[in-house]
Amino acid sequence: MLASIDMKAVQRSRSRHLNESCVNAIAPDMFRIRMTEAMIDWAEAVVAGSTPMGCIGKPGELAPTVLFLASEGASYITGQVVAIDGGGRHSRSVLTDI
Repeated sequence: MLASIDMKAVQRSRSRHLNESCVNAIAPDMFRIRMTEAMIDWAEAVVAGSTPMGCIGKPGELAPTVLFLASEGASYITGQVVAIDGGGRHSRSVLTDI
């Protein structure tokens, strides 16, 4: 959670200092890629069960958001961190608030 807060602060700071540039980021949760393959194979049910959507992200689910943020359609969006996590960050923050 701390890393997420720090990332948001950095993004907002960058977007303020680069007035005419859009500075955004994505914050993916667990995705099945080569780097995470061994961990997912070892604990897939736990990892998938930690998100409200009940599954692990696929690399193809990242690209549309990245392409949108790089497009003219996002020209008025800046300083944002888009969570691509199957609802995971929201559900974890709700649980920690209880």
